[in-house]
Amino acid sequence: MSDNKYLPFRTCIGCGKKCDKSSLIKIVKNKNGEVFVDADKNTFGRGAYVCKNIQCVLKAEKKKRLARALKLDDCGKIYEKLKCIAGDENGQDI
Repeated sequence: MSDNKYLPFRTCIGCGKKCDKSSLIKIVKNKNGEVFVDADKNTFGRGAYVCKNIQCVLKAEKKKRLARALKLDDCGKIYEKLKCIAGDENGQDI
């Protein structure tokens, strides 16, 4: 038997690059309409993924891609949280 494990790939809403699920940040809108960053990546609901890269977060914000993906009007607080997470991952100050 082969030891090939299936690795789920997702597309970053910032750059459009396909990456394995573990290297992306997941944002979820659950059935109650709550939007949050999903650290364990197992929460059910409408989801979107973005790279752990500040440039991808900024590009997604500029083009309003998170609002389109999650069918939202205002994503300001989520973008601020994503900038903090991506800035910490890259060792940058925002």
